[in-house]
Amino acid sequence: MRKPSPPGKTTHVSLLGHVVGSVPVRVALLALLATIAYGKILTASVAWDDAAILSANPAIRSLDHPWRFFTDPWTINPTGGAMLAQYRPLRTLLFACEYAVFGGNAWGYHLVSLLLHGLCAWAVGSLTGRLFGRGAWFAGGVWLLHPSLAENALYLAAQSNELCVLGAALAVRWHLEWLDGGRQWLRVTAIVAALGSMLSYEFGAMVPALVLLAEIVWRSRAGKVCSGLLVRHLPYWFALAAFLAARAVVVEPVLRGEWWEGGWTGSLLMQVRLWLEGWRLSALPIVPLPRYMPYDIPSYATAPAAVVFHVVMLAIVVIGVRKRKPMVPVVIVWWYVAQLPTSNLFIANLGYPFAPRFLLLALLLPVAAASAWVGSRAGESRVLQVVLVAVAVAAIVADRRQASIWQNETTLFQEIARRSPNDFTAQYNLGLGYLRFGMPIEAGESLARAAELDPGFAPTFFSLGDVARARGNDRAARTFYEMALQRYPKHIGARLGLAELDLAEGQKARAESWVAPIGSLAKWPPHPRARFEIGLANVAEQLGRCVEARRRVGDAIRLWDHTSDVLFPAGRLLTMCGARDEGLELLRRASERAGGEYREMVGDTFWFTD
Repeated sequence: MRKPSPPGKTTHVSLLGHVVGSVPVRVALLALLATIAYGKILTASVAWDDAAILSANPAIRSLDHPWRFFTDPWTINPTGGAMLAQYRPLRTLLFACEYAVFGGNAWGYHLVSLLLHGLCAWAVGSLTGRLFGRGAWFAGGVWLLHPSLAENALYLAAQSNELCVLGAALAVRWHLEWLDGGRQWLRVTAIVAALGSMLSYEFGAMVPALVLLAEIVWRSRAGKVCSGLLVRHLPYWFALAAFLAARAVVVEPVLRGEWWEGGWTGSLLMQVRLWLEGWRLSALPIVPLPRYMPYDIPSYATAPAAVVFHVVMLAIVVIGVRKRKPMVPVVIVWWYVAQLPTSNLFIANLGYPFAPRFLLLALLLPVAAASAWVGSRAGESRVLQVVLVAVAVAAIVADRRQASIWQNETTLFQEIARRSPNDFTAQYNLGLGYLRFGMPIEAGESLARAAELDPGFAPTFFSLGDVARARGNDRAARTFYEMALQRYPKHIGARLGLAELDLAEGQKARAESWVAPIGSLAKWPPHPRARFEIGLANVAEQLGRCVEARRRVGDAIRLWDHTSDVLFPAGRLLTMCGARDEGLELLRRASERAGGEYREMVGDTFWFTD
């Protein structure tokens, strides 16, 4: 027979349970855990693409005409390149809003990233509660601390990812509420949230599929529905069509690259091996790499092992469908479908074949389903509670380590180079980072290693030439510039570098021979083109052709008069060519602009990109 509780004990236990179970206490606990996990990022600068799209992007320094972020592809990155194939206007608009508040203080942007990550955790938890009726708080905690999702909170460029997840989770949540008898405005907000997810990041194109799969789970749990299938889902597909149409009109055509591993078949095999590592990172997120190249695929992820694993997953899907238990099949199918935009199955991937943050949408349904299952059992098992605490501690330790890696581009690429010594991209970018930070010796070492790994990449030798000039070794600089031209005869930077070296030696004819073949610069984006025009104007001035120099300076200013790296040399050249008043005006503007740039600088990255 059960003994009665001592007087006062029941009241004490119920009071403790009430406090621990209260919303403010749970929110405070999750905020504390997130601060411990990611707080170090508030001292960080910018890393990787953050420089091109944020700290060196003048488009975000004004909120004038905000619709330009939706219609002008150059607002995502003024230097052009493969980024012009991206269409993420809501992220760029958010950057402009953040700049209006924080200016050049990097901690503010990182704070926004952390707040977005917290909002995504709330949205995922809210969706979990609506879809499964339990596990909401547990799902929010898992999403908040999952190490494979940490990059989304630490990498400023990944604010697009966070916005995408937020829109997707809210779209599904509001869609389910509408199905449950909610008012029509819930459906409208769900469609708007889905479109917002798409306009934040291309992954959002998968949201219509997510709504459909989530509804399958909803109906399997006897959830209500209203109206017919087409009426319920067509609006999401219309939103997708509108997004794709806008993207096709605004952005540059998608650049095609070489298939990974030499062809489509090899690329497909590599993808299924990386997806095996992706499943491992989903369930056991230990020491993820910032991104995976072919040589980073773990040895266990062989092609036969990957094929067998994926066939088993397919069998589980088929069995689940046949037994009319759709939850597990839906979770598995969604995991694969969500990663299609970054896979190599449609076009050759332009960047790298896989990164942990590619799991951002893929993990939405798995986290919700697993959290609902574990959350319903955690209260009944002390052993499970102890395991969950241990897992949370391990996750926080892993997140803190990643926060130390994402401090700036040097710490990031140092980690990648340490983990993958033969990674050309890491060595090359690490060398450029060292060069920007005024560390020519370290820059030379990393760039030399990059040249060994890929001796055919001209920009490496051009950068080695810049390193040699920074160290006062003009002879070595000449050799490296010539090596760059051997690999790519049209390299404008190398030709200008050689011309400047010859002019310093009084070899005017030879200097002119380097720049004569350059020809038209019309294909270049405005900022690089303006800088090249200034370089050619400098050569023309030293050759005594001031008319040409003034013309090129005028072209440069018409193209780009936003930054001091164009204004200052333009003013100096005009002054030397006799246009003293115009030159002094440009120098004055350059001085004002330089002061503003210093104040506006995000972290410690200069306002230029190579």
